[in-house]
Amino acid sequence: QPLMIKTEVPEELMGYRIHKLLLQPFVENSIVHGFRDQESGGLIQIRGVIEGEDAVYYVEDNGCGMDAQMLSSITDDKNRISGCGNVHRRITLLYGQRYGVSFFSEKGRTVATVRIPLVYEQDGRNE
Repeated sequence: QPLMIKTEVPEELMGYRIHKLLLQPFVENSIVHGFRDQESGGLIQIRGVIEGEDAVYYVEDNGCGMDAQMLSSITDDKNRISGCGNVHRRITLLYGQRYGVSFFSEKGRTVATVRIPLVYEQDGRNE
């Protein structure tokens, strides 16, 4: 069975801006790292929701997951050198510490959560 990617973004979120390639590093990490030992059955789900004045995007995979040490190494601010870390830094620099990237992982499941403020497309603040 080939890799499947499902997206679930509500219509009301479509009028808001999101930086180009903001979610790309998380999808790439799922493919390259999450499914490295999986020959079939890979699933990546990308969901978007509105929470108050924030847009929250979830990139979830059913890959191998990360142990506590690996998860700690990518969430430690001093070690955020990956594409995912760059996304986190860019978001916090633009919008403050309330926004950014967080991770949850267990065997067979990893979720990257990306939180940004809602900005209408016509506002033009997010280039």
